[in-house]
Amino acid sequence: VESLIRILDTGATEAVLGVAPELVLSQTCRAAGFDRSDLLRAATTLPRMPATRDAFRRGDPSWSQVRAICLHVRRLDVDGRAQVDALVDRLAAGFVDIEADALVFEVEWLVAQLQAQAETERDTTPIDHNGVSFKPRLDGSGTIISDDDATHFPLMVHTVDTHTATHHPSNPIRSRTAHRWTL
Repeated sequence: VESLIRILDTGATEAVLGVAPELVLSQTCRAAGFDRSDLLRAATTLPRMPATRDAFRRGDPSWSQVRAICLHVRRLDVDGRAQVDALVDRLAAGFVDIEADALVFEVEWLVAQLQAQAETERDTTPIDHNGVSFKPRLDGSGTIISDDDATHFPLMVHTVDTHTATHHPSNPIRSRTAHRWTL
């Protein structure tokens, strides 16, 4: 992993061979898809988690534990990763002789707490700007994701309701969740 971190930092495979590191792992190292993903995730995550990286260098968490930790923190912000990094720094050495998954369970619990806290903050923080994201699919369908403030959200709901009632009266909207509708 340390060698891969250096390769990614220097851009050596692109500069010398003209190919992405994924191809080198695939062709030269014969790494399967999931192995490449795990290695690349660890090589991009560990530099941002210095205590976890140092513990891994010492051999405190195993590769399987580091792989699981990197997988769990992928959706956390910088502060969340720092909290997980501090947890691993505090616990890794003491968890060497305990069940292998114990450290990962502690990380999972903290990540779940941080994600729940972030979700609560997101749901209680007012929208400061309206935005819509359209994700089209090849078959002509698509997904719309919209963040609307208290003024614009009811307008958007009313527009969808009115359009559906007018243009699709035989197939009314059936609410799936508080913010999702099926036409």
